[in-house]
Amino acid sequence: LCDSSFNFCESTFKKCMKEVCSTQGKGQKDACTKQSDSFSGMTMMFGRGLFEQGQKESCQCFKNKASSTRAPPEPDPLRALDEATKQHKKFLFDFYSVGAR
Repeated sequence: LCDSSFNFCESTFKKCMKEVCSTQGKGQKDACTKQSDSFSGMTMMFGRGLFEQGQKESCQCFKNKASSTRAPPEPDPLRALDEATKQHKKFLFDFYSVGAR
């Protein structure tokens, strides 16, 4: 999400993983929680640089409308967050579904 902070995205990612782990059966729940803690630790340690690079490379920012010939459309941050959350959940559900087999 453009113009998001790293901490906001990290918090959203942790919340999503916690929700996914809460749906796992007893045997998988502990493993899921340990894995989510590991993911979170790794993104906290190594993710900030990648996050900032992604913001620079993927987001088009304009200081003012005069600096572009056409102003970018106003983003809907709630819709973007909802879509990002759906994609994170799908990835995590798929990840743990494969591991359970």
